[in-house]
Amino acid sequence: MDYDIRYEPWLPVLMRDGSHQNISLAEAFSQAPDIEKFDGLNPMEAFSVHRFLVLMIMDAYRPETIEDILDLLENQNFDDEIIQAYFTLCQNEGVSFDLFDVKHPFMQAPYDAAYDTKVHLKSVAVLDYTLPSGNNPVHFVHQFENESVMNPDKAFIELLTNLIFCTSGLQGPSGVYGAPPVFFVPQGKNLFETLVLSMTPLHDDDLAEDAEKTLWRSEKRIIPKKVVTQTSFWYGMFFPSRRILLQEEKRKVCQVYYQAGLNFEGYESWHDPYVLYEWDKKGKRSSLKPSLDTEAWRHIGTLMADFSLAPIILQQLVDILEEYPDKKIQIMTFGAVTNQASYEYLRQGSLQLDVRIAKDYCKSQLICHAVEQAQLDAEVLSNGLQDMIEDAPGISSYICRFYALCEAPFYKLSDSLAIAENGDECCRNLKKWSLTLRHIAGQLYDDFGNAFCRTSEQLFKKEAGKKSFYGELKKNAKWSEAK
Repeated sequence: MDYDIRYEPWLPVLMRDGSHQNISLAEAFSQAPDIEKFDGLNPMEAFSVHRFLVLMIMDAYRPETIEDILDLLENQNFDDEIIQAYFTLCQNEGVSFDLFDVKHPFMQAPYDAAYDTKVHLKSVAVLDYTLPSGNNPVHFVHQFENESVMNPDKAFIELLTNLIFCTSGLQGPSGVYGAPPVFFVPQGKNLFETLVLSMTPLHDDDLAEDAEKTLWRSEKRIIPKKVVTQTSFWYGMFFPSRRILLQEEKRKVCQVYYQAGLNFEGYESWHDPYVLYEWDKKGKRSSLKPSLDTEAWRHIGTLMADFSLAPIILQQLVDILEEYPDKKIQIMTFGAVTNQASYEYLRQGSLQLDVRIAKDYCKSQLICHAVEQAQLDAEVLSNGLQDMIEDAPGISSYICRFYALCEAPFYKLSDSLAIAENGDECCRNLKKWSLTLRHIAGQLYDDFGNAFCRTSEQLFKKEAGKKSFYGELKKNAKWSEAK
């Protein structure tokens, strides 16, 4: 069976006219201005497909400066001749875009009897982290893993996902960033803008003729558990920490050769353009990991704390938008919360980045403190609810409600700070923020008490604890003013 991803309809998309379609790789590029977004993909799949398309466009266009990216943005579409020329270049190098090509299966390790033994032939369910497989149980999927079957389009998307979101464990090492981090992606008005805004200028090393190529163009053998301490931008974007080979049977994929791939140990040398970094207590740079209880808008606080550690793609975007009337851009976030190599939760969110704040150090620090104050007030609320009724159910849901109710006022604060002309105006806006936080926390405190206090003792604790509760909120407000 032949399955050439250039012309087979493997990618589900939502068109701007509201229609749902499955399109090929070539159509994704030619119709990008008319495509709204990917359709029906989970957060891991959506980011993995996004990275694949961006990397291929960058390999085809080879942008050297931001101006090259701006020129492409102004063109409003990709050049079919450039895309076809790139496909031809790959073919001339021996690349096959066929998923089931015997010698060069696309983005996979060709069969090698020395490595691909019977013990490594597994159910295709191992590719989909949302299906029950091994020690990765998922509710509401009532089938055994050996009963799983995928169409080639689904199998290819899961192949991409495995190369980005793999974690260390029995199946092999993690990717170039350790456990999967939070990925940040600019959101344009259509797929074309989203892809172009996600491109970055290439360094001289990336443009060199002897630079290590993308996974699909590379001739490098994927040797299980071979240690690698450094990689190129091209190869690292889809670093093969898994050795994978799809097995086709009657136009379906039921099994896959799956085992450990290359073992990357150069975390300090890899700087992913879509990832936010932080300095840990040991002074080492580490990537921001997703968590169950952190809403996307709260990442703005971490971004503003030190914008030099923000994703390269966002730093670049701030420079681009500085010349445009619209000073704000939507940012999508993608992540998978993991624990001991198992997947607990998938997260996708969005936040709004204001160029005027990102470019102003003082205002960026004020925004950072505003997020920190919300987190401090959330702790006060949590402690207050716990003091009211110890081990009461639903406290975590009230904290989630607190952050949800804070989001709209936070962006209102951001808009006000962006146009503030002096420090006094900034202080007035921050005082309004403190009062808003206090009002939201107080309302939830009362709502919780009304919902769960049933005895006179509990009602007494509620009223007796109010003074201390509001006192702690006022302390946080004073802390914010002092900052």
